[in-house]
Amino acid sequence: MANPVTISGADTFTDWIKLYGPGILVIEGTVSNSTITLQFSKDGGTTAHDVDTYTSTYVDGISVPRHGGLFRAGVKSGDYGSDSPKVGIQS
Repeated sequence: MANPVTISGADTFTDWIKLYGPGILVIEGTVSNSTITLQFSKDGGTTAHDVDTYTSTYVDGISVPRHGGLFRAGVKSGDYGSDSPKVGIQS
């Protein structure tokens, strides 16, 4: 898994990763009461747009716009419970 982050609190995200083709979101470990959010940015990471949310372990593809874009995943403010999932995105 590329750029993995162990979530241990709110406002914790992976680094932005530039995807030009399909990517893979990986959520490992225990996800019992947190919500993981996948975000997309088309302006260099200044503005984050929510793509989807997840409340369990997950491995699946990320659909990427034709021109590519930046993606990150993590837990937003107010969405952290008490678990510590590992989250990463790979190209």
